[in-house]
Amino acid sequence: MTDEKRTSLAVVVVTTLVCFSHVTAGIRLKTLDNNLQLSIDGEAWVESGQFVKYFNADVELDHTWINRTFMHLTLAARYKERLKITMGTEGRMWFNVPKQRGTGQATYVHRQNSGFIISDANASYLFGDIETPGLSLTAGLFPYKYNRQARNLGEYLFRSGTYPAYLENKFDLAYARLTGFKISSDLFGMLHQDLIYSIETAIPPFFDGSVSYLASVDLKGFADFGAGVSFANLVSVDERVTTQENELNNRFITADGDTGYYTFRGVKLMGRACIDPKRFLFLVDGMPKNLFGREDLKIYGEALILGLKNYPRNDSANMLGATTPGKNAWGYDTLINKVVIVGGINLPMFGILDVCAVELEWYGATYPNSYKNRLGPGPKRSYAVPDYSSRASVDYTADNYKWSIYLKKTFFREHLGLVVQFARDHIRNETLVDESFDYEEALSKPDHWWWMMKLFAQF
Repeated sequence: MTDEKRTSLAVVVVTTLVCFSHVTAGIRLKTLDNNLQLSIDGEAWVESGQFVKYFNADVELDHTWINRTFMHLTLAARYKERLKITMGTEGRMWFNVPKQRGTGQATYVHRQNSGFIISDANASYLFGDIETPGLSLTAGLFPYKYNRQARNLGEYLFRSGTYPAYLENKFDLAYARLTGFKISSDLFGMLHQDLIYSIETAIPPFFDGSVSYLASVDLKGFADFGAGVSFANLVSVDERVTTQENELNNRFITADGDTGYYTFRGVKLMGRACIDPKRFLFLVDGMPKNLFGREDLKIYGEALILGLKNYPRNDSANMLGATTPGKNAWGYDTLINKVVIVGGINLPMFGILDVCAVELEWYGATYPNSYKNRLGPGPKRSYAVPDYSSRASVDYTADNYKWSIYLKKTFFREHLGLVVQFARDHIRNETLVDESFDYEEALSKPDHWWWMMKLFAQF
């Protein structure tokens, strides 16, 4: 066989595998080692939507179109059923949201951008029985989700900060990607526990270690309860960055007249619950079991405290008019301002949709939901204080409520699907250069909202 024929044959084989994958749960590849199994999973999707009314930096805009295209490919290798190695990459093509309308040196127009990230790079090992392992160890970069019901709002233990407190949302990505180590255990068929050491790789102070413990109890589908604690930035690789003691902007005066320092280090608490009323309804004689979908009627909630320790304010400068940001005119002296409460329900769709989730959130912070001072963009230092905002028309004491409506329908055994979301959440704009990134959430006023639609195919 000539090289050209071998190449043609290889193309045909690969094409056949890819096509076949659309009617199977994935691609399984046979190897020369009988103890080694390989599988490939992939997903491609297109997102389109609109910021109906929003802020971009300090300019209030409306009706700005958004379009993004993604692909995700994951290769998994399992050796002797106990060791699993996962490698994944995600690529996207996207258009930035222009900084403002018009032209000029400080204004950015729509421009096509593309890039790839490593989405998965981890290894897991199972201890005990293969079918029901009591213990597992995972190391590397791995996705992590503890609240299975959260579609948009919630799942904040790893999508938030402490000092300053902030929250993040991304469309149809209600989970975190963590770098570090995870020890998991399952006991009595109902108790699941995770002990996680995660390394900060997304936001300063880089490489600090956080220790988190989460536990959940599943009462055979009737109810699911969970709780967790995260000691954020507990292990510092450079204490001069985690707690800066040589900067005026990072100081405060205690009630005793002593000098104290704000720090990124803090403790976050989380509690959650989910109840499935269908399990009780089906106990009633005559109730048809196929009336509701699998996710219908589930009621769930999550509550968090973003930082247990209180700090007084530093109002030596008027924050809203300051030319030098960093003074903490609000302080961290009220626990209720650090509390996040989320509630949701999956409305009954009777098989028409897979999910129709309505979620509401209350978050009592009185300052902007921004991490600009933490990032220290440009020549600035990173401070554990809120960023002052130039959005003079925003009353942050009245901006406590968020909402989200999430709709999902799948076809052909979940190989094709459609997601539509309407929300007023903590989404942020994207720009071409870091210096112009809008670190404050885009939807700062009660009449701000956006919507997004996603068409996906997966194998």
